[in-house]
Amino acid sequence: LLDVLPEGDDEDRSRLARDGIARQVKAGGFMLPVFAERVTPGNVVDDVDAYAADWVIEAVFEDLAVKRELYATIERHRGPGTMVTSRPYFA
Repeated sequence: LLDVLPEGDDEDRSRLARDGIARQVKAGGFMLPVFAERVTPGNVVDDVDAYAADWVIEAVFEDLAVKRELYATIERHRGPGTMVTSRPYFA
């Protein structure tokens, strides 16, 4: 799970993704809470190698400029067989 970098001088650059996983555990978002251990938190700056995964699911908020920038980054770093899909996100 990749998220944006936290604002400010935050030493845990993957804190937002880590917090998101914790919120999903608390809300029952995993079939079993132990499944959360299968999700690796990261951020969209330091962890671009994650885009070479088998499957990338984009779920950023609905802002065309942000999506275009993200898709350009994914395209530069994805593997030859990486499937990229989108999930609309509405806050």
